Amino acid sequence: MGKRLILVILVVSLVLITACSNLSGNSGSSSGYYKYTGSSALDVNFVKDAPVSSEKEYYEPGELIDVEIELANKGTKRILPNTVRLRLTGDAIIPNFFTGAKEVLFPLSLDPIDEETGYIDTRIVDLGPLRYIGEVTSRRSKVITGQYCYYVPAVVQTSVVLSDKQEDILGQNIQAGDNPPSGVQVTSLEQEVVKVREGDRAGTMRFKFVIENVGSGSMIDSLQDCWDYEKRRREQVSFVIKGPYPIVCEEGTVILRDKKRTVDCTMTNIDPTNLGSVNRDLIIILDNFAYLEEIPAVTIYLDKRYS
Repeated sequence: MGKRLILVILVVSLVLITACSNLSGNSGSSSGYYKYTGSSALDVNFVKDAPVSSEKEYYEPGELIDVEIELANKGTKRILPNTVRLRLTGDAIIPNFFTGAKEVLFPLSLDPIDEETGYIDTRIVDLGPLRYIGEVTSRRSKVITGQYCYYVPAVVQTSVVLSDKQEDILGQNIQAGDNPPSGVQVTSLEQEVVKVREGDRAGTMRFKFVIENVGSGSMIDSLQDCWDYEKRRREQVSFVIKGPYPIVCEEGTVILRDKKRTVDCTMTNIDPTNLGSVNRDLIIILDNFAYLEEIPAVTIYLDKRYS
């Protein structure tokens, strides 16, 4: 192999390594603030075998049916005591079928997820035991359903670029890890360049972002209104924005239309001597709402034991 060919291969290899390194660097910088994300701040399920869901291990009429919920915090912030409400719904609360259903305001705090290992510390909540008092003449099934409602503000960690050059502006600034696990998120953010009028000592930068209910649940005004259907007809949220310079928005509380709302804001008093292509932190705190979700249902079976 000639020296010239070896040199060409080395040069090409260096170019590829540099390109891959640049791609890796971009990927790392755009991975966002949060390692663990999702459309729900909590992980909530019926505990396995509480109740038992098996046609071979059916319940008899009058038998006690354990009903327990496994509760876990998927976020990186501690969830405070008395901010999660749980209840059974459907047939489980109809007195002609079952007795014993409980509603619980969870009195403990929930530890955050371990950011290094992803370990989630779970807690158990007792919503029973239930007792079936309806008539059973042959084998039948009943679906056990429930709901949980919680207050967990969403702290969105994103960024903007304060530059007067269009080529420095990314346009779409929200990355996959900018939102914490939450049913309510900022799903897009678009900004303009910094503008400085002639004779002004400070610049302004306009931007807009979209707040969206991306989860399967509903936004409620407060924990007290969780089970009040009449107060669940609109979804609204308050927000606070923190950035490197003062920010003025059209309103601080907005009503979501068809699960989303666009908000227009202006950053003011920007130092025109401090512009460039560097990302500047922007924190958007979504607050003053509770979130209502369904607990994944489980089916139980009932029958009389015949000897």
